[in-house]
Amino acid sequence: MADTPQAPVSPPGAPARERFAVVLWRRKWILILTALLVTGVTAAVSKSLPEEYDAKATLWITEETGTAAFDAVQAGEVLARTYAQVADSPILADRVAVGLPFEASGGDVQSAMDFEPVSETQLLRIEGTDGDPERARILANAYAEEFIDYSRAQLGETVASQITFADRASTPSQPARPQPTLYTLVGALLGLIAGTGMAFLAELLDRRVRSNDEFEELLAAPILAQVPQRTRAAAAEAAFQETFRLLRTNLQFMNRDGVPLRSLTVVSPSEGDGKSSVAFHLAVSMAEAGYSVILVEADMRRPGLRRLALPDHEERITVGLSTFLTSPPDLDAVLYETDHEGLMFIPAGVLPPAPSTLLDAARSRMLFTEAQRRASMVIVDTPPLSVGAEAATLAASADGALMVVDPRISRKAAVRRVRQQLSVVGASVVGVVVNRVKTLTDIGAYAYRYEPAENGRGREPRSRRARRREARERQRQA
Repeated sequence: MADTPQAPVSPPGAPARERFAVVLWRRKWILILTALLVTGVTAAVSKSLPEEYDAKATLWITEETGTAAFDAVQAGEVLARTYAQVADSPILADRVAVGLPFEASGGDVQSAMDFEPVSETQLLRIEGTDGDPERARILANAYAEEFIDYSRAQLGETVASQITFADRASTPSQPARPQPTLYTLVGALLGLIAGTGMAFLAELLDRRVRSNDEFEELLAAPILAQVPQRTRAAAAEAAFQETFRLLRTNLQFMNRDGVPLRSLTVVSPSEGDGKSSVAFHLAVSMAEAGYSVILVEADMRRPGLRRLALPDHEERITVGLSTFLTSPPDLDAVLYETDHEGLMFIPAGVLPPAPSTLLDAARSRMLFTEAQRRASMVIVDTPPLSVGAEAATLAASADGALMVVDPRISRKAAVRRVRQQLSVVGASVVGVVVNRVKTLTDIGAYAYRYEPAENGRGREPRSRRARRREARERQRQA
């Protein structure tokens, strides 16, 4: 079977950082797609924004005093901050607009200007912004010149200071805004944060059971086997069969009050979990090990086990479990031989109008009592626990119940509900079978590649590269 990267499984007591990593791995595609989406949108928007150029003119402000040089510098710094406030004047903006070589209103000029004193200096920076670099230069220099004239004319008599150009604005070669690279990096960071939040939100809203630990915690029962998806590949078929041998071995060590299990109901939380297939293949595996097994089709609502147990029996079966339950007990009359030595089958028979009434506690106990007289192991396929009460009734009458779950469809609420349902009737869940696992490494299983050998002996697992090399060699020889 193909080796694929699987999400790490964090045990219930794992540190918070390990659970954090498990969630991120499990929801990695949500995280990746969200991060890419936010980054892409940010990059596209930043490139579509109009370019803006900043041109800066610098003024030198000195105060004419007889004090020490240090005091004069401090006074000049204070004046620079004061002049920064004075420069942002609508009157100045209107006067600058009149003298510009291009059309602009006073409001446009004022909104395009920025005034900033340089910290711990006597410098005042006047910055003009425009979509055209040349106009930005003209705007900054024109405003600086107008401010020098204005301060000399209006403030010269009240303030003993002098304002001169320290540096005229030059034409900027690069736009100040937007900065696509910076914006994209910020967008990527925000995308990762948003993706992490979306991943945890999806985890919170996901009602599926995602790991073995959750199944064991919800059902208070161990995982006895994980059944891989069945395919036509020889390795996959070998792994499928080996899983049921493992399940059989695990059940052999189970007991109830010190007595080995002799009767077992196969139950599931909902439709489509694959319990009928598990029940059949488990029965076949038990028969291969030398047990005498009776397999009972007790799912009278939607019977489907007959197609597996009696594939060549095309005639309609009218004598079955319903016959045994409604007439004087004669188990031999409803037993059918199968193609597997040691395995007998009891089909559902004619479907009754009320299966839960027919399969009450007394009749369920009678069924197990009679079946155990003729076989060393009785396996009963039941309807889903969410469909009717007969599954719980049968589970309470048997030595144990084997829960079959499908991680693709099992929901936490449904699993909790069936556990409570079985607990109320006193049924004992001996273990859990996780069905239709995509690979042997899904939800925490140990991975091993099974390959049948030509002479019935096992062969060491090989890499896909080695198998491809052998295939090419065989083609050359042919």
